[in-house]
Amino acid sequence: MIEEPTTPDMGLPFASRDLDPQLTVRAERVGTTVLVTLRGELDAATEPLLMAQVERQLDESCQDLIVSCKDLTFVDSSGLRALLSVRACCAGTDTRFQLVHTNPQLDRLLEITGLSRAFQ
Repeated sequence: MIEEPTTPDMGLPFASRDLDPQLTVRAERVGTTVLVTLRGELDAATEPLLMAQVERQLDESCQDLIVSCKDLTFVDSSGLRALLSVRACCAGTDTRFQLVHTNPQLDRLLEITGLSRAFQ
């Protein structure tokens, strides 16, 4: 019997796992304000995409970073950790951070974890 290679995180055969990114991160800059729009799933597998874009934007002297979540279809605890990391990165560079257009699933996750106020 030949075993197929598996993904280290899920134990699924590579052939049965979609390897395309499940998150699109788009940044638009107007002056010193950057709007980061997220589309898709924010979880442990896609967190690096968000963090890379945020780090790129903060390196360019961004004064306001706005993250729009209206097109997120899934957020788990790793995705929530990513949003907290973005908030911390902004605080470390004196950049104002705002989370906008949250959806009911994200609102519920923030409520359950007691983090609603952290993103107001």
